[in-house]
Amino acid sequence: MKNKLLPYKADLYTIFIMTSCSLLLYAPQFYKVPSSLILPWLFFSLIFNFIVNLINHNHSHLPTFGFRSLNIFFDFWLTLNRGASAIFIKVIHNMNHHTYSGTDKDWFTPENEGSGIHFLKPFVYLKVTLRKFRKGAKAQYDQMPKSFNQQRTFENIFLVIIIGLCLFNNWKAFIIYTFIPWYFGNMLLVLINLIFHRHAEPSDPYNISYNYNGNIENYLFLNGGYHTAHHLKPNTHWSKLKQLHESEVAPKIKAKYVRTSMFEHLISEYFMPKRNKGN
Repeated sequence: MKNKLLPYKADLYTIFIMTSCSLLLYAPQFYKVPSSLILPWLFFSLIFNFIVNLINHNHSHLPTFGFRSLNIFFDFWLTLNRGASAIFIKVIHNMNHHTYSGTDKDWFTPENEGSGIHFLKPFVYLKVTLRKFRKGAKAQYDQMPKSFNQQRTFENIFLVIIIGLCLFNNWKAFIIYTFIPWYFGNMLLVLINLIFHRHAEPSDPYNISYNYNGNIENYLFLNGGYHTAHHLKPNTHWSKLKQLHESEVAPKIKAKYVRTSMFEHLISEYFMPKRNKGN
């Protein structure tokens, strides 16, 4: 498996998403988007950038390619597409969230939403969570291998250079077509983590998370709805998560933790609470 260029053929979809995302983010630096296409261009750019963040997550658990050099190249490509260091996620997600999920040590704990006005809780969650993992990650860097910190530094330098070039060439296009999708993709990934684990049972490996079995969402978003299966076996390739969910999770998970759509759940939970049938 390690000797194959692309060990899983399903990752042809990964490459398609990455290529499409790069075009959507950077083509406007050289091509004036017609006014009639601005909104659809942004819509697809936002969606593709969110998927890129899911790809980054998957890649951090199981490298996409069979060769180390290609995986390092892919890290830099991910950095380019998501507007943040790709390798950084290994500290905040792999090492922290998967180790301490649901406890006070989890930087992504749902408790970060606080107890204020309900529809503002997602925004409070974002603010508190970002502050926690940025502060927490700094303390972890000294414990990481030298190669990790070198790559993280190079990724950040690379990103600063790209931002500088884009701002110099066409700063308006950068703000509209690059920065906004970057921000959206990163923030939505954090919010989805909230809805996965809010009111779940962190002490129970089969009820640690909500799961979403909608075929369209899982097709588009790399089976991201099968979150319990991912927690059970984090290094399972995303294309195998549905099978793992059906064989190991479905017989043991409580019915209330299985829904159709993660986005419908997020919206109904916070912005249309009267429609939410809850737990």
